[in-house]
Amino acid sequence: MLIAPAADTPLAELPAAEDALEDATERALVSAARAQFIGVWEDRNTAGMTHFHVAARGGVPTVTAAVESTGDLERFIVRSSTFTGGELRWKYYVPSTGYTVEMWSREAGPDTMHTSWSNSGGASGEESLVRVAAEHGVPAPRPRR
Repeated sequence: MLIAPAADTPLAELPAAEDALEDATERALVSAARAQFIGVWEDRNTAGMTHFHVAARGGVPTVTAAVESTGDLERFIVRSSTFTGGELRWKYYVPSTGYTVEMWSREAGPDTMHTSWSNSGGASGEESLVRVAAEHGVPAPRPRR
């Protein structure tokens, strides 16, 4: 499923499922394999500790926001988010650098999401994102030891 905004409409500004009943319905539609991606994920390898917000839209994990959690708190423009064949893929634009970044993941666990990325500047790599909230900003439960 591809979620794409009109030419100048950031994905993050599309209407969100804010009603509690609608949220409960969305969660019920999300399979366990897809639900592992839902939450707020932090990229600790970025200067601003970027947070990626992943919510269920139509039963599909969708990146709805990307924002720095420290520093100048820059908000990035999420251009697209897809979930196909068990892979979450999203693309966002960084206004301060002019770069577009694409990230993708096939694996998310209770605490980490393993991702690959590439940017319009020609760089690429792999990152492990850390879950910092289960969903809607609710802090993630502490891992069991």
